[in-house]
Amino acid sequence: MLGSVLVSAPTCENAASSGSQPKEIIMANNQAVKASTAVAGASFMAAIALAGVIPAAAQTPPAPANNGPTSIGAKPLMNSGHKLTPAGQTSTWNSITLKWKATKRFVTLQTSTAEPVNTKQGWKFNGGPVQPVIVKGTPVTKGGKNTLSGGKPTYVFNKTISGLDEHTQYYSVTTVPLGTGYKPVQQAWGTTTKIKNSSLTTPQVRKVRMTVGSVKVVKDADKGLRGKGEVRFGVRLAPEANPLIASDWGSWSHSWNDYTKADSGDTVKFRAPLVHEIATTKSSAFVEVQGYENDVDAFDNCAIQGGENTAKQYGDKCFDAAVAQASLKLKTKKHGVSTQYVTAKVYRGPALQFTAVVKVESWFI
Repeated sequence: MLGSVLVSAPTCENAASSGSQPKEIIMANNQAVKASTAVAGASFMAAIALAGVIPAAAQTPPAPANNGPTSIGAKPLMNSGHKLTPAGQTSTWNSITLKWKATKRFVTLQTSTAEPVNTKQGWKFNGGPVQPVIVKGTPVTKGGKNTLSGGKPTYVFNKTISGLDEHTQYYSVTTVPLGTGYKPVQQAWGTTTKIKNSSLTTPQVRKVRMTVGSVKVVKDADKGLRGKGEVRFGVRLAPEANPLIASDWGSWSHSWNDYTKADSGDTVKFRAPLVHEIATTKSSAFVEVQGYENDVDAFDNCAIQGGENTAKQYGDKCFDAAVAQASLKLKTKKHGVSTQYVTAKVYRGPALQFTAVVKVESWFI
């Protein structure tokens, strides 16, 4: 290749020295000479590179193939065999109490208003770590005696966190401390403190019903020749459990001008039970059974006040009035009807005296 470049150069020089060639041919030949010289230069440089005189031009190596990570994945977390189970939670306006069981004597407890999230590494609080406190448990069983433990001792925990804000949601996380490589053993809680001022809460309303089926007459208020007494009875539940508040009465055994004969020691059974029902926010009830013994003669002008009224206890030429009373704390269940019994008695020794067994039913609405 190098020889061919050297042979073509004299040919161009001879043509230029003849003087007989036109100017255009000479310019064309000059163009050919330049082209041949460029080719010859390139061939010359390639030949020198092959001979090792100068290094050949460097080329960019191809990027390595990305075949994914070459390291082996992390070892899966192991089960420690430890357990933690919740046993209840309560709250006041400024504290919460948590109860749980665990198979380690010491566990940690974290509490915050920030809600935790459940990750592969366990429960974590939003907004950063929360300072844990160490809680010591009380042993309740030895290994092998409790289904919770699976052969490990079991401990019971009861922890109260106080000094909290009222009516606020708090989150807690209890953790059994374990070494690295184990699955977390934890329990997350959500507890709301109560409102300090109970008047701000909406009281529960319940229905209360009293029922009286009979009355035991102790004294009929008629002495000597007057024979048996002429009696009638009515019932009511006092509003707000307060006998001083007037109200309409419930059932009456007879109308105001009617009665039944009863002697001392008799039991008066009513044709239909006497019933009264009210709605109240109170947790107690005050029952009253009003009795009247009729002393009205044909020429007497006597009247009984109607409408809303309180219980009466007196004696005059028209009537002997007495009231049997009793109060009770209502044991109303969360669901369904609760039934209680109380005996109403007459006090302060009026002429008419009697007792009544009162059935009291209550339920929330």
